[in-house]
Amino acid sequence: MLVSVTKDATNVVTVTGAVKNPGRFAITPASETLMQIVAEAGGSIGPASDTVLQVTRAGKQANVRLSDLLASPQQDIHAYPGDYLNLVPEPRDYLVYGAVYKSGAYPLPVATTSLAEAISHAGGIVDSLADVRGVFVFRYEDPAVVHQIPPNDVASTPVKPDTKNPMPPVIYRVNMKTAAGIFYASAFPLRDKDLVFVADGGADRLGEISRPVPPDREPGALGRQPGHHHRSRVLTAQSNG
Repeated sequence: MLVSVTKDATNVVTVTGAVKNPGRFAITPASETLMQIVAEAGGSIGPASDTVLQVTRAGKQANVRLSDLLASPQQDIHAYPGDYLNLVPEPRDYLVYGAVYKSGAYPLPVATTSLAEAISHAGGIVDSLADVRGVFVFRYEDPAVVHQIPPNDVASTPVKPDTKNPMPPVIYRVNMKTAAGIFYASAFPLRDKDLVFVADGGADRLGEISRPVPPDREPGALGRQPGHHHRSRVLTAQSNG
């Protein structure tokens, strides 16, 4: 008797985007994971750290960076029939501006890049222009971190939270004129899309940046970074809507 085995057309996953061999791939009884399916498609075209995997399942979409899946295999869930996997190039980077020699955007590798290293990549601080008491990092921060700011360190608070963006904008300030500030800058890890600004123009310029925002404009909170008193300052500002 001749027995033929046919492929179940419903037991497939579709892979598109920045992969070498996009297409439809069958899920075997071994129950492949997302990364195994991506590997079957030839892998991503670009570096894993610069590629985001968009997973659409049952009408819902979730995004994860490939490097995060590689670093945490427990997050590499099994593929499910009908999954749609789309790989999107999304390079990680940070910006450095102000009193440095080479302002611009710089790639952020998988390995941790500290604030001090970021300034070094930008050619270092221009001593004749910079006020090293004001080295700032602008980012959208986890609300849980913002809520850890001691109440006594808050100069002003938002009149109305920005409900459209759950990640409030935050400015960290590091005083690199002190030894503690230099050590802190060496330990402060940058994140994707951080903006580093080295103040110039002396005390007036520094005060302009770090001054709490007036309540009738963009109210904010000014205080020390939680857990690192006297080594940095943080200013959070939220739009009135």
